Amino acid sequence: MNGEQRLEMKDLGWSDWFAERAECKPPDTIARVASVDRDQLLLLGQTGTFRARLAGSFRHHQPGKLPCVGDWVCIEKHPGDDFGLVRSLLPRRTMLRRRS
Repeated sequence: MNGEQRLEMKDLGWSDWFAERAECKPPDTIARVASVDRDQLLLLGQTGTFRARLAGSFRHHQPGKLPCVGDWVCIEKHPGDDFGLVRSLLPRRTMLRRRS
């Protein structure tokens, strides 16, 4: 999949539940986390796949709340940028958790 292919958000799992809780502000957009590799994320958005990093403000205001595969995030990405910046994490509707 390349950056020119358009994806339908509902095909990625987007629903009214997430839309009601999204607090993304322009120019932020929404994407779904496809994979996590240390400090880089592979995201799926309406324009295809791209890489992103956590914004410094995200690390400062949400310590310990790192995005996981399947999460929805608000990102800032300008045309021509190689990487987007994750600004915030949307609430999780479900999750799997290991026993402590």
